Amino acid sequence: MLELAERQPRDITALAAIKGLLPRLRREADAILAAIARAAELPEDELPLLTSSPRPVVSEATRRRIDALRSWRAAEATRLAVDVSVVLPQRLLERVAELDPRESADLERVEGLRRWRRETFGEALVRVARAA
Repeated sequence: MLELAERQPRDITALAAIKGLLPRLRREADAILAAIARAAELPEDELPLLTSSPRPVVSEATRRRIDALRSWRAAEATRLAVDVSVVLPQRLLERVAELDPRESADLERVEGLRRWRRETFGEALVRVARAA
């Protein structure tokens, strides 16, 4: 998609030259080319602005817990021969670190942390967070 935005192909030949374009998108070539043409005609003041919200300020204690949980997660993923996101996705890792759990039951308050993860990794999550 980034290459589409950068190259802004004007015809099907130019569109087909973009590597990695999914077959479904190729079937929608006419619509894609029309959208690119409409965007190219927009006046500068009508173009969307890229806005980014600042990352929330994280306390030093939370940062230490995040780092400790990341290290634990990497070791656990290696031990289980799975990707780190299977053990604990980054968003959940950060939520656990923010919560600063004192006991396994606290993990029930982590939005999105499913029971199987609490049962499998809960004690370790609490132990690592408390030690950080």
